Amino acid sequence: MSNERHLLQLLHEADVPAPEVTIDPQGDVNFEWWSPGRVFEVALSEDGTMICAGLFDDERLVETVTLGDTLPAFMVPAILRAKP
Repeated sequence: MSNERHLLQLLHEADVPAPEVTIDPQGDVNFEWWSPGRVFEVALSEDGTMICAGLFDDERLVETVTLGDTLPAFMVPAILRAKP
């Protein structure tokens, strides 16, 4: 299974809102959730590295992790903060 499909499956299983998905010029697939004043984005590279960044009003979150069998513990709360 491709990394993108695997991440989408994990997100579906976590029952979070669907992301907006784009591909950047370097080939990374970006998953983004947002609402006014809040955004959370995951840039997924071909090797499974996920660069995760969030801005929630005045609070920032930046994490770099590797895609695994489960979502990192911080990810679902961050998504729900960005897209309640």
